[in-house]
Amino acid sequence: MSSTVLSGQVLFDLVVKRNCSLGHIFVEFLPLSSPEDIREYHGEVKSPEVKKIRDLSGLTQGNFARLISVNITTVTSWEQGVRSATGTSAIALRMLKELLEKRSES
Repeated sequence: MSSTVLSGQVLFDLVVKRNCSLGHIFVEFLPLSSPEDIREYHGEVKSPEVKKIRDLSGLTQGNFARLISVNITTVTSWEQGVRSATGTSAIALRMLKELLEKRSES
């Protein structure tokens, strides 16, 4: 199913409530008061940005993959430019990037 056809509520449920171990952190620290708020995080995440986000986290590829609930080969393929992150993974990555940037500013 393409993420472009998912409703705001479905995206909210997938990313914030179930998709990754960061769901409770997203709810606490990002302005996600409604499912429509998640739309600003939608879109493809390309190789250099994925690597930057992981570097900000300070995690290995394996730990980063576990954090966002994907396989390590997925993270590797994103970072090598074989594929781009899309759908709920891309949303989770963008949210994580925002959280990490906020953390580094404080």
